[in-house]
Amino acid sequence: MNEVSSNSTIKQAAAYVPLFKKPLDMSNTEIIPDKIKPLTEPVDTSDWKIVDTSYEGYRAGYAKYFEPMGQFQLKDAQMTEVNQRIDAETRQILQDFYKGTTDKTTLKDQFQELAMRNFASNEKYTANVDGAGTSFMLHDKNVYRVMMETFYSEFRRTALDVAVKMNNAEGQQYVSGQNVQPNTWKYYNSDYYYMSENAISTATDGIKELANAWGYKEFTIPDYAKEQTWLYHNFNTALSNPFSASERYFKDPEQVPPEGFSWFYQEEPTSQPDGLLNFYITKTGDTSDEVPSISKIPAVTWAKYKSANGTIHTQTAHFAYNLSSSDLYSLASLLRFTDDSPQAKAANQFLNGLQVYKAGYFDPFPKSFILDYEA
Repeated sequence: MNEVSSNSTIKQAAAYVPLFKKPLDMSNTEIIPDKIKPLTEPVDTSDWKIVDTSYEGYRAGYAKYFEPMGQFQLKDAQMTEVNQRIDAETRQILQDFYKGTTDKTTLKDQFQELAMRNFASNEKYTANVDGAGTSFMLHDKNVYRVMMETFYSEFRRTALDVAVKMNNAEGQQYVSGQNVQPNTWKYYNSDYYYMSENAISTATDGIKELANAWGYKEFTIPDYAKEQTWLYHNFNTALSNPFSASERYFKDPEQVPPEGFSWFYQEEPTSQPDGLLNFYITKTGDTSDEVPSISKIPAVTWAKYKSANGTIHTQTAHFAYNLSSSDLYSLASLLRFTDDSPQAKAANQFLNGLQVYKAGYFDPFPKSFILDYEA
């Protein structure tokens, strides 16, 4: 059951009247009917531009005024500062939520309070853009929808980003070696999947409550998977963004992990050349047995799940890459829990949807070159 925001928050939201619900102040508008003349000949419209009045057209045209990066590109220092403060507060309340020091009711209240502060700041900002202290822009309901959607989306992206950063910080304890490249290891704790889903559902309830309080039924949640804006979608796509060639750990990023599940993988530290590009450098005249060579690259992976009685079950596998097209492994071929419990079956099913590979395996350029040079 969803918690309901406090009465004070709802009352505050209801008392806030968005500009699109207020009549425009036309008191200072000059009426000049004597200067309006009837057309005596057809108007040449050949160079007129067609305005896209669909919601997608509005979003394309107005999102820059409300997105933090867009405001930065517009060189608006005031709004950049406002958004930096809101972003810092957002990250703090999300960290508190993930650490268990606040609940969903508190998070929803905090989200709605930040939203209304953001909306009020945007109204002042767009008034300055429009000039004369009047924000004609936000008297358009569709533009207001862009503003609401942008704030919700940025909160959602931040919720996933904070979860990913906390997940990776936790995984660092398992990484061995010095100066390890980030594309050679991966850690996954399903707790962050569920915590981020709770944060997202709380924000979703919060923005819908605000829209309902204002009688604004046109607001909808974007389809981030359809738009392939993966950093806004879910924990899986934020942790392993399908847009990146080096992030292909999930065969299906929509799969839901079992609770109490964690997984770790790393290419083990080696003194042999390694990285996205492996260079073999030879001198002219060197014999083949003097050419540096790369043998197999060792790797390790493990998975854990918690049984119903609280027991931690672990499976570990050591394997190696041979720098060939076979350097792609389904985790199910490396790790498998043999007990017949529902938790073990769920863990095995999730492992079947994961894969590991040598760093650079999916990169669209050669993984090695031979460079000859004169002594």
